[in-house]
Amino acid sequence: MNDDDAFKNLHLPETALQRAVRDLQPLQSVFAEQERLARIIEPYRGVLDEATRTSRLIDEALGRNGIADLMAQTAAMAERFRLPELEAIAALRNNLVQPGILEALDRYRLEADVVSRAMAEMKSPWLDLQNQLASVSALTELHGMGHAIATLPTFDDQVTTALRIDLGDWRGPLALDPPALLDPTTRSEFYIARGFDPGLTDFPVPAFRDGLTSAGLYEAPDDHEQEADDTEAGFMRTNEAHDRLMRFEYRLRIFIDEAMTLAIGADWVRHRVPEPMRTAWEDKKNRGLAAGEAEQPLIAYADFTDYVGIIIRKDNWRDVFGEMFQHKPSVEESFRRLYPVRICTMHARPITQDDALFLLVEIKRLGKAMGFDL
Repeated sequence: MNDDDAFKNLHLPETALQRAVRDLQPLQSVFAEQERLARIIEPYRGVLDEATRTSRLIDEALGRNGIADLMAQTAAMAERFRLPELEAIAALRNNLVQPGILEALDRYRLEADVVSRAMAEMKSPWLDLQNQLASVSALTELHGMGHAIATLPTFDDQVTTALRIDLGDWRGPLALDPPALLDPTTRSEFYIARGFDPGLTDFPVPAFRDGLTSAGLYEAPDDHEQEADDTEAGFMRTNEAHDRLMRFEYRLRIFIDEAMTLAIGADWVRHRVPEPMRTAWEDKKNRGLAAGEAEQPLIAYADFTDYVGIIIRKDNWRDVFGEMFQHKPSVEESFRRLYPVRICTMHARPITQDDALFLLVEIKRLGKAMGFDL
């Protein structure tokens, strides 16, 4: 036996390091499997990161206790609201002669029978057992808004004054803090400070949707799910709001471009848009073209706040838009009421029922004046 064979046949004691290596050998297959899974997941890393970001946004939107708080609020609301039987509806009609409700019927030129039918046709629990008068009043005002927009010139003094009572007075510059408005509580406080009546939206999600639908303010998309919890309903509202705003802005740009071209000529941007605004549009267009985007009309590069500036500009209002909209301060208010909602949709924040009401009312008003419906 040579020296090498003798060395191999020696049975030396196992060291601590050798034992550690031996114990780790089974883990090698685990590490290999982790590496394999990592290679599979890598193409979807962006999706997973977005899901994580969305989860964080949900937590921020719902507060510290998140889902638990929301579930508690939902349960409490379910205890508060009932769907009254037909016999009870007859008694509720007596509320329509209360001074506050009579005033709402008068300012919106709405017949009491319309509200009576709406109460009888509601499909979801809507009556607040703790404050039945408030529920009847809110349903009356929602139907009043829908009726006024459908039957009256939407920017005349009567409609403008009526809406200020319920949606608040939005005349004058707004002291906006866009990042702060992403918080739903801060946004609600901002609305109330303007004079918004939060009782208008104090319904469970299905009842609020029923009320808006019967008032002619809302039509659900074809793929809309009728049943959803409050969290999912918030996301559905956000998706719908984003879709409505994008369609509205698209139609609005076409409307402005066609109206201005007809009245002023194809070169209207050069003559009827302030130079700083026009320069900002041109810069955006040039950056887009440099990035390989298809060329679009210059107004496609406008910011949301630019539209109202073009419409109410003195010469544009005189020559083009005054006859269509009639009341300049009311048009300004309409766009201002949309601004907080747009901020939230552009930052993927859940939309509240307050936001949804502003959006539906003002897009319908503006759309009617421009000759289209969304």
